[in-house]
Amino acid sequence: MENIFRHRQGCLGRASRHGSRVPAADATVTGLSSRFRAMFAYNYMVTSIRMITQELDGFASELSTALEHKYVDNARWPKKSAGAARLAGAVRLAAPGKDRR
Repeated sequence: MENIFRHRQGCLGRASRHGSRVPAADATVTGLSSRFRAMFAYNYMVTSIRMITQELDGFASELSTALEHKYVDNARWPKKSAGAARLAGAVRLAAPGKDRR
């Protein structure tokens, strides 16, 4: 009879011998492994989206420049003098024939 009880105690597993510590440790390990996988997947997706955004931004800039060179007539704008070149960021010249408001 004693052998049967000993056998059953051995079959109950780690939880019966160690109380509730082992299942908690198993749950912690499982949770951490899920967290790390999710973190790496998130960082991979953020990096991929950032690269795609930069590529699209570069394409939009190149397209805008190409369209401007092809379709915008820059001949009607006055040439900048040396003094106006220094103020290029601060002062915007109006197109000839338009009011300055």
